[in-house]
Amino acid sequence: MASLWALAILLFSIRSINSHSDPYSSKSDLSYSEKNIENWPERGSSTCPFVCECSSHNYNLIADCNFKKLNSFPLNLDSSIFYLNLVGNNISKLSYNISLKELNTLNVSENNISDIDNEWLNSLIHLENLDLSKNSLHSKAIEHVFHNITLHHLNLSNNRLSTITNIIFNQMNSLLSLNLSYNEIDDIHPNSFSGLKGLITLDLCSNKLTDIQYEIFTNLEHLKTLILKENFIKLLRNVAFSTLKSLELLDISKNYITSVGFLSFKGLTKLEYLNLSSNYITHLQEGVFRSLESLKVLDLSRNPINSIDKIFVHTKSLEFLYMQNLTSLKELTAYSLIGLKELKSLDISGSKTLSDVHLKSFFDAQNLRFLDLSNANLTYLKMGIFNRLNKIEILKLNGNPWKCDCYLYWLLIWLGEHTNTHLLLPSKTHCNTPVNLENHVLLDALDHNMICTNASIHYHTSKTKFKLGSPALLECKVEGNPLPSITWITPHKEAFYWESSSKNKSNKIENAEILSTEPPNSIYFQSTGEEKRGRFYLLQNGNLAIQNVERDDGGFYICRASNPLSYASVSIRLTLDYEYLVHIKIVSVLVGMATSFGFLLLTLISVLIKMVMKHFGIKCPCYNGSASPRTQQIKKILESMEHYKKQQLDRLRDNYNGQVLKIKDNCMQQMERLRESYSSQAERLRDIKEYGTLQIDRIRENYYFQVQRVRDYSASQIVRLRENYLFQRNRIRKFSAHHLYKLRENYKVQQQHLNKILENLNIESCRNVCQRTDSIIFEPDLNLENVLVPKICLQTITKETSDSNDNSSQISAYFTPDEAGSEISGHESDECENFVNMSIANLSVDEVAIRIGEQLASTSHIPDECENNIHSNHTSNNDIPGGNENSIETIV
Repeated sequence: MASLWALAILLFSIRSINSHSDPYSSKSDLSYSEKNIENWPERGSSTCPFVCECSSHNYNLIADCNFKKLNSFPLNLDSSIFYLNLVGNNISKLSYNISLKELNTLNVSENNISDIDNEWLNSLIHLENLDLSKNSLHSKAIEHVFHNITLHHLNLSNNRLSTITNIIFNQMNSLLSLNLSYNEIDDIHPNSFSGLKGLITLDLCSNKLTDIQYEIFTNLEHLKTLILKENFIKLLRNVAFSTLKSLELLDISKNYITSVGFLSFKGLTKLEYLNLSSNYITHLQEGVFRSLESLKVLDLSRNPINSIDKIFVHTKSLEFLYMQNLTSLKELTAYSLIGLKELKSLDISGSKTLSDVHLKSFFDAQNLRFLDLSNANLTYLKMGIFNRLNKIEILKLNGNPWKCDCYLYWLLIWLGEHTNTHLLLPSKTHCNTPVNLENHVLLDALDHNMICTNASIHYHTSKTKFKLGSPALLECKVEGNPLPSITWITPHKEAFYWESSSKNKSNKIENAEILSTEPPNSIYFQSTGEEKRGRFYLLQNGNLAIQNVERDDGGFYICRASNPLSYASVSIRLTLDYEYLVHIKIVSVLVGMATSFGFLLLTLISVLIKMVMKHFGIKCPCYNGSASPRTQQIKKILESMEHYKKQQLDRLRDNYNGQVLKIKDNCMQQMERLRESYSSQAERLRDIKEYGTLQIDRIRENYYFQVQRVRDYSASQIVRLRENYLFQRNRIRKFSAHHLYKLRENYKVQQQHLNKILENLNIESCRNVCQRTDSIIFEPDLNLENVLVPKICLQTITKETSDSNDNSSQISAYFTPDEAGSEISGHESDECENFVNMSIANLSVDEVAIRIGEQLASTSHIPDECENNIHSNHTSNNDIPGGNENSIETIV
C-alpha cells in the first residue's frame, strides 16, 4: 500500500510540475536524476576541472563532481556551465569566487552545508533547480537567502529546520515545488507560504507538526499536492484547507489524528486523492466528505473506526476505497457503502473483528470490480449478498474461518453462474468448521461434501375457527437441509422470526407432537425459549400461538420457510366462531316470552277471580283495613318477582344491544373491506379502460392517417393520368392536323401537275399509250380499297415519331395511342375521314385526278382540330421531283 501511494504521489508531482513549467526548464530539469548526463560527448578538458567529469547536451555544459571528497567548489569551473553535480562531498558553505551566470541546476545534497552566501546565490540569475537535501541547514541560515532568485524547484529535505517563518519564502513567486520533508519543523508561522503564489507541490513529510492552522496555506491557490504524513497531528480543524481550491492530492497518513472536523475538507472540490491511513480515528461524521465532489481514491486503512455508516453518501465519484486493518469494525451494515455508485475497488482485508456483512451492503456498489474480504473474521455470507455485483471480476475470501455447510453452498452456484468472476487464492481459502472439513479447500468442500435440499412446508394448519376468548394454535412444519427458518406475518403486518439453531433441533419434533395433540385450552404459554409479544407467542418449534383470541385477530397468517437454497410460503386463515351468540339469543328470547306469558296468565286469573267475586257479592279480604301477614308476604314475593323480572329484562336488553352492536360493527368492517376491494378493482379497471381508450385512439389516428395517405396518393395518380391523357390527345391532334395539311398540299400539287399534263399532251394519243403501258397506276381495271385517315395516321405515327426531333414526346412517361385515339369524338373522326376517304376503285387516272380535284374543291370545311398548328408545321413539297408519285404511294 505504501508503494502504491509513493508511486501515485511521484506521478502526480511530475505531472503537476511539467504542466506549469516552460519547455526549456522541463527539458533541462536534472536535479532529481543523473541519468540525463550519461553517454554525452566530452567537452574540451580546458574548461573542465580535473576531478570532475564533463559532458555536453544540446550545447550545454554538464559537470559531474559527485563523491569526490571536495571541501569547496572545484577550481576552474567554466562560467557557462549549465548543470553542476556536487553530491556526496564535504562542502560546508555554498559559495564560489566567480558567478556562474548560466547555471540552471545545482545539486549539493549529502554535504555538510550549514551556511549559504546570499550574494553569490542571488547572482545565479538562471538558476531554476536547487537541491540542498541531506545537509546541516538551520532555519536562521536560510532566512534571507532566497529573496532575489527565480527558483522553480527547491529541495530542503533532511536538514535541521525547526521553524518556518514568513521571511524565508516570501519573495519566491516562481517556485513550483518545495520539499521540506525529514526535518524537525514543529512550528509554521501564519502566512509563511503566502509568497509562493505559483507553488504546485509542498512536501512536509516526517516533521514534528502537531497542528494545522487555517492561516498556514494562505494564497496557495495553485497548490495541487500536499504531503503531511508522519507528523504528530492530533486534530484536523475545520476549514483548515479551505483556501486550497486547486488541491488534488492530500496525504495525512501516519499521524495521531483522533478526530476529524465536520468542515475539515471544506473547499477541496478538486481533491482526487485522500490518505487518512495509520491514524487513530474512531468515528467519522455523516457528511464529512460532502465537499469532496471529485474524490476518486480514499484510504482509511489502519484506523480503529467502529462504524462507517452513511459517511460515503456524498462521495459519488469515489472509485477506489481502502479500509485495511480496521481493528474495531465489526460489521458492514446496509448503510455502510451507501452512495458509492461509481466504486470499482474495495479492500477491507485484515479487519479481524469484521464478522458480519449485511445482505444489502453492496446494493449501491453495482460497478464494483475488485472486492477483498480476506483475513477477516467471517464465517458465512448470506445468500444474495452479491446479486447486484454484475461487473465484479476479482474476489478475495482467503484467511477467514469459514463454516462450510449448506448456508454457504450458494457461493459455489453463484461463482458457476458468473463466469467473469475469479476467486483469488482459492487454494488458501479453507474451511474452519465443522471438524471433519477443517483445512479443506472451501470450493472443494462445498462441491463434494454438501447434501443440501430446498425448503418446503409439509404440514400446516388448515382453515380454523376459534371462539372469542379461547386460545389458538397455528402450526407450520417445515423440512429441508439445512432446516429452514420460519417467519410468521400476522394480518396486522407484525412479523415473528424463528431461526433453526442446533439447540432447538433436538426437541422441535417433540414439541410439535405435544402441542398438536393437546387441546387448545391446555397450551402452556410460558416455557423457556419462547418469544412473547402481547397475546402472541412464538413457540420453540416455530408454531404461533394466541393466548386469547379477539375480534381483531381474524384474517390471513403467512408462514414462510427459507433456507440458503430456496423459500416457500403458505397462508392460514383464522376465522371467529359466532355460533354461541345465536344460542344465547334464542334462549334469551324464549325466557322473555315465557315470563311474559306467565304474567299475562296470572293477570287474567286475578281479573277472572275479581269478576266472579263481584258477581256473587263477595268482597275480597285484601280490601280490609289491615292485610293479613300471608297477603303481605305474597305481595312482597310479587314485588320481588317484578323487580327480578325488570332486572332480567334490562340484562337481556343490554346483552341484546351489545350483540347487535358487535354484529353491526363486524358487518361494517366487512362492508368497508368489500368497498375498499371494489374501489381498488374499479380503479384498476379504470386504468385498464383508459389504457384501452388510449390504444384505440392511437389505432384510429393511425388508420385515418393511412387512409389520408392512400387518398392523397390516389388523387395524385389520377391527376397524373389525366395530365398524361390530355398530353397524348393533344399530340395526336397536332400530328393528325399536320399530316392532313401535307396530304392537302400534295393533292393540290398533283392537281396542278395533272392539269399541266392535260393541257400539254394529246389526250387521245395518251389514252392509247396508257392502254399499252404496264404501269399499275394507269391500269383502268385496277380496284383500290378505301383507305381511312386513321389508318394512314397510325402507319405514319411510328415512322414520324422515330425520326422526329420533337422533345415534347419525352415529357410524359406513358404513351397510350389506343386510348388517346379512342378519346377523339365521333364528329371529329367523321370529318377527318370525309376529308380524305373517297372511293377510287375502277377509276382511270384522269378520273382519279378529276375526283380528287372535285373533292378538294368541294371541301370547304376542315375541322379546327385538324387545322391547329398547320402553318407552324408546314413542309412544302413543291420543289421535290417525283413528289406526286411519292404522295400517291403514301395514300395507297
